[in-house]
Amino acid sequence: MPICYEHPLNERIRVLLRLEVFFRQIAENVGVSSEWSGFAALQGLFGICGLTSRAELKTELLKELERQSSTLANLRAVPNVDTSALDDVLARLSQVSQSVQELSNPAQEEVRKLDLLNTIRQRSSMPGATGAFDLPALHHWLRQDSKVHIRYFDEWLVPFKPLQDATALLLQLIRDSAVPEEDVAIAGLYQKSLSNNSPNQLVRVFLPAGSWVFPEISGSKHRFSVRFMEQDDFNQRPRQTSANVTFNVACCTF
Repeated sequence: MPICYEHPLNERIRVLLRLEVFFRQIAENVGVSSEWSGFAALQGLFGICGLTSRAELKTELLKELERQSSTLANLRAVPNVDTSALDDVLARLSQVSQSVQELSNPAQEEVRKLDLLNTIRQRSSMPGATGAFDLPALHHWLRQDSKVHIRYFDEWLVPFKPLQDATALLLQLIRDSAVPEEDVAIAGLYQKSLSNNSPNQLVRVFLPAGSWVFPEISGSKHRFSVRFMEQDDFNQRPRQTSANVTFNVACCTF
């Protein structure tokens, strides 16, 4: 299974990727019988609460959902397009868009202001301030049965569910819009200019599992570059490899 490294080419996609990480962090840790997993799930929730406090997030999501719907609707004129599958995706976009439109900011704010969560969030930003002597309420929470954790997280995440659905759908459409192609980074460096006429969204770099290099990706909507780095000793800074690197790359412009 290849390893995929992604780099957003605009702020909207950057926020979606961060939301995806936080929702996944919760899903992977809620219900696991471990205090550390319980705390990791809380950290994911704090991240979601922080990102969704931006007033413009709802507007940005609706714009992206509308843009995707408009782009897909234009595909009806393309010969041999699977109209049944297209209609299914358009219906899903419409449903998710409606849910985002009906988002309840007061309901989200109620979660942010819950005494337990607010206390833990404020103290967890301080180094070493989550010990039992600092936050006994946290340690009481962490020692609850996993079924209790699942029940409360299901409740806390209700106001954010439309954002989760929108994030998952948009990123799936964007990722599926480009097929990875093989290319070569000469002496570890790869650069590519992008068309100004395309809504460049996301760069995806694929390497085989166990690869001796990893990519550092930088870029904007006009161009991007990839430097492949070696790090034999993790106590030392990585360095750009001098070898040619064969890899797969996809630039998602959907």
